[in-house]
Amino acid sequence: MLMLFEVDAVPQVVPATCFQKDTHQHLIITGQVILVAPVAAKVLQYMEMYGKKESVNWYKRVVEFIWCMLNNGNQIKEECLFIHCLKYRVTEILGTTTLQHDTQLAITDGWVESALDVYKFRAAMCGDMYELATYTFQYINSCIGGHTIRNVSKKSLTSIAK
Repeated sequence: MLMLFEVDAVPQVVPATCFQKDTHQHLIITGQVILVAPVAAKVLQYMEMYGKKESVNWYKRVVEFIWCMLNNGNQIKEECLFIHCLKYRVTEILGTTTLQHDTQLAITDGWVESALDVYKFRAAMCGDMYELATYTFQYINSCIGGHTIRNVSKKSLTSIAK
């Protein structure tokens, strides 16, 4: 994969197979595109296929983050990159709930620990962004559901007690 940056726009993700070998090399040498490392390519492929459908804002933030990371020459472990990019969406989802901020932070912290464990356990099998994202959304939805049910139950008990 390649990334192309246009001023005042979100960096564009372009499959390297779109270009002939000579064109591909020319674009890289002249600095018109940046070659995407395999670890970042996994994230970008996921975002192209699923992330855009989930949230355009999330897609843009992840693409911009990866662009900055590649542009600055930063390298990051695969599991940290997956978690970091998914955390954008987790924060976005929790921000739309009525949960208190400290509860949102607690859920996020619990998810990070749990997701790292899941990644390490399953990495030998596949280490795949799709699987970690699926786990993440199930985890976050169950946490939100659990807190909502507890809050409704507390309110019901309070009103019954009166």
